Amino acid sequence: MRCLLVSGLVVFGLLAVQGPSTAAPAKTYTAPYAVGPSGGDSDGYASADPQGRVTVFRAYPMVGVINCPGAGHYATLKVVHKLTGPVHKVTAGYDMTLVDPYVHVSVGVRDATGRWIGLTKPAGLTGSGNVVVPVRWDSTVRGPLQVIFGLEVATACPHVDGGTINFTSVTVSG
Repeated sequence: MRCLLVSGLVVFGLLAVQGPSTAAPAKTYTAPYAVGPSGGDSDGYASADPQGRVTVFRAYPMVGVINCPGAGHYATLKVVHKLTGPVHKVTAGYDMTLVDPYVHVSVGVRDATGRWIGLTKPAGLTGSGNVVVPVRWDSTVRGPLQVIFGLEVATACPHVDGGTINFTSVTVSG
């Protein structure tokens, strides 16, 4: 009995020393989202709807002598997350997606200083799923965080590339 009491006190003591977790609780954002940066040249189309639909398209039929002129199109949405503790990953949920192999689904996280602390750009996604971005957290990260997510067309000559995606949620997790 004495051994059981001592064991219980040791476990209780270890829990008390460890204290509560400092990780941020998960926060999920859904539409409407803020419209983020977008652009490209006159050979394409880029659109980001606050309800979550992002579409990009670019057609350039000429072969470049040295390289391709112009710029690929991109369109993004944005979530601003107020920090409540360390963040270790961001997950962007999507559905109704058709993206060709030269269009990238871009999900990035940057802090208030403008430093990118997480970024991933898978290409050729279809259907539905999640894009998970590990966040490089350290003591220099400053909030609030910006999660910028959308589509980017990689430029090539000649090419016809495009894609559309519907973002259903963005979850910021500690």
